[in-house]
Amino acid sequence: MLLLSSTGYTMATHYCGGEAVESKLMLVKHALDCGMAGMEEACEEEMSHGHQLSPKPCCQNEYQTFQVDDTFKTQGIEVAPNFVFVASFVQSFILPTLYTPTTLPKYTDYTPPLPEQDIQVLFQSFLI
Repeated sequence: MLLLSSTGYTMATHYCGGEAVESKLMLVKHALDCGMAGMEEACEEEMSHGHQLSPKPCCQNEYQTFQVDDTFKTQGIEVAPNFVFVASFVQSFILPTLYTPTTLPKYTDYTPPLPEQDIQVLFQSFLI
């Protein structure tokens, strides 16, 4: 992207008889022509007093060059880390993955204790 933007571009427009005939975008200045013989000769223009020779040629090229400055400098971005955020991120996401137990305890022989009283009678809640 930097290479493409640093090269210069030239927009060339060819005028024939005062009207734009052809336009091209190119990297190097190049002469355009409309194929007319004697492009450099003067043309006649109609004026209020009749025909007169104009001092400029009948066909002409106009060039516009677009180029980026050579003094391109990148601006550095300064990043100041927030230590509270870094500490909380490490505590929440990194440390639990490092120190997880490999085997979980299994309670297959565990039986819950029997209730001392009947809970339905205690709360007097009966399904009818």
